[in-house]
Amino acid sequence: MDPTKPILSICVTCRDGREGASDTRGGSRLARRVAEKLEQSNNQQMQLRGVQCMSQCKRSCIVSLAAEGRFTYVFGELDPDDDTHVDALFALVAQYSEAPEGFLERKDRPSPLQASILGFVFEHEVHTAIDEDMRVPSCRTTKQCDQSAEQWTTDRVGYMSFPPTRYLPSSHW
Repeated sequence: MDPTKPILSICVTCRDGREGASDTRGGSRLARRVAEKLEQSNNQQMQLRGVQCMSQCKRSCIVSLAAEGRFTYVFGELDPDDDTHVDALFALVAQYSEAPEGFLERKDRPSPLQASILGFVFEHEVHTAIDEDMRVPSCRTTKQCDQSAEQWTTDRVGYMSFPPTRYLPSSHW
């Protein structure tokens, strides 16, 4: 697999509750539909991979999208029999490929994938506006410690206008 191309991984063992009607697990049906559309469209933007269990059984069907040096997303609750969900995956890959570091805000993702996100993670080399240094400041006195901890908490938890890329001076660590 080419690590620079996005990889769409689909859990092929996901059950969607309709296995009795089709004798095929929902994840396998979703993977088959995506593979067919990929072949028909001759889309060279992504790679497809089937995965034996992605450990999100309560939120099936599950997919993840990843590429080297980019965010990795995990989505659930996809309906393998819904064309809009399959189309949304292709639209997502196109948006992901164009976005800096693959970061897509909720409002920018295709509609079926806005509420079904299970999480996203970025590689340790990726540094973005949402990346923060979370080291707790060290201090020499109780008063310094209380002030530093209060400021640290306010800056990271409160909704003040503290830019996330700004760090406390090294004397506070």
